[in-house]
Amino acid sequence: MKKKGDVMISEGMKPLWQRIIAALLYTLMFYLIINVYTKTPFLFSAYYSLLIPLLLIFSIAFPLSAIKNYHFDFDAKKFKVEYVIGYLKYGVWEDLPKFEYVSVFMKGEEVYELNLWFYKNEHYKVFHYFDFDDAILDAFQISEKLQIDLLDASVKNNHRWIDKDTYRETKEIKYID
Repeated sequence: MKKKGDVMISEGMKPLWQRIIAALLYTLMFYLIINVYTKTPFLFSAYYSLLIPLLLIFSIAFPLSAIKNYHFDFDAKKFKVEYVIGYLKYGVWEDLPKFEYVSVFMKGEEVYELNLWFYKNEHYKVFHYFDFDDAILDAFQISEKLQIDLLDASVKNNHRWIDKDTYRETKEIKYID
């Protein structure tokens, strides 16, 4: 059950072509497993020789099909990165580090990256956005929950702190000089 202190950021759905390729690769993987299991007696060498192709197929299929969801429970000071493939989910709750600030960084031509910074330049890349306003809004909400500063690093070599009080009241970006 979702509580008031929870935030979830999701990658959303993978493109159809990636899901189709991943489904074909998973089907091939299970076909190989079933074929070896039913056609050969238990021979360690047969199963061992199958291991490398299965790992190769899985290493290609997993990134094409897995969706990353970031869960933050600010009340309990926990977070988890959850990998989702269909109805299968995997993620482990960890303690939140002491975050120093959240930034919106320009990555590429039209992609903005939301980062949570902590302990001597360590950071989590939380999400990519194609719209600057969406990136700033989510960064602001996270900065409010964590009670940390908000940095606009969308212009190269011109990083500026955002006045959160002004943004909270007017939704307009004003920088702290």
